[in-house]
Amino acid sequence: MKTLLAHDGRALYFSRSAIPHVRDIDPSEWHQHTSYWGHVGMYGFRGDVLAGWDQLPWSPLEDLERLEQLRLIEAGHTIATFKVDGTSLSVDTPEQLEEARRLADCLT
Repeated sequence: MKTLLAHDGRALYFSRSAIPHVRDIDPSEWHQHTSYWGHVGMYGFRGDVLAGWDQLPWSPLEDLERLEQLRLIEAGHTIATFKVDGTSLSVDTPEQLEEARRLADCLT
């Protein structure tokens, strides 16, 4: 997943595609024109936000991207971010889940 950030570190948008799109430039050269941020999904919510989750308006962006964070952003909530150095394992497919399980077994 990719994240588009404001200058103050707030998440402006999340996507499964590279964002922002760099118009009139070949995608293989986009990294030369802007910074791209990946996403390590660890969230902390206030209780009132979680309690009101079902009352948030339907989000067409959440529906299109299948990313629940977009419902919060569209409803006007702020998602703060912070930089994490290094890489992490992505678990988005059954194969990646099996790899994560193998790694976890090695740690125990």
